[in-house]
Amino acid sequence: IDTLQEEKIVKLWKIFNELCEEGKWEDATDAGNDVENAVLACGGMPDMYDIRQWTDNTGENMNAYMNLNAVKDKLNIPDDYEWITADDSGPVTDNLKADNMKDVTPLFLPLLDEMNGENPAYKLLFYTGNFDMSACGYTGTEKVLQNLRGKDDEKWKYQKNWNELKRKVWVNPPSATNGFVKSYANLTQVTVPGAGHLVPLNKPVISREMLYAWLLNNGEFPAYDPLKYFKPLYKGE
Repeated sequence: IDTLQEEKIVKLWKIFNELCEEGKWEDATDAGNDVENAVLACGGMPDMYDIRQWTDNTGENMNAYMNLNAVKDKLNIPDDYEWITADDSGPVTDNLKADNMKDVTPLFLPLLDEMNGENPAYKLLFYTGNFDMSACGYTGTEKVLQNLRGKDDEKWKYQKNWNELKRKVWVNPPSATNGFVKSYANLTQVTVPGAGHLVPLNKPVISREMLYAWLLNNGEFPAYDPLKYFKPLYKGE
């Protein structure tokens, strides 16, 4: 988008933000879609789940797979039933309209704080591809995790530790970069470059390694602090 388009979209965003603050959730859903659709229109209608491309091959492939007779047979689906991928349209979307824009951040805190004896009961992993333009983009995830709040506005007990945590470069030894990672206690955040919304589709091997590290290695990724090795050229006066 250029400067004039940005000004128009910011105006749309302010309307959306005001509706959220007023709790007018159905209207906020429409206004939020206006912001998204304006950005996509200015960009020539790229795929919102992967802004590098202009076609959504994922939906087409899913439709073809789910409509295979062999798949229907395994799922006990009659042959004359057709699978239809409906994103942002149809009865499911209509029934979620009043909930779509509500803040669910307070739901994370009980999961992070729940204990099973001396150990956390749950581990949470937030992963994003850097080409995802939808609601799960890296910047939005980063802001949510930097400002975790419970339903009574209480903070996560490790919030200060998390906010001071250095993001590391996750490597596939000896030197290939897989992505970027932050991990503390039972919370892990991973960003995978070269991927859109559907990270496992774009980066299947790296996705598998991510799950192995998170599930089997207690969230410990082979990673380093990039600024530890940064040597400024300018030495000052």
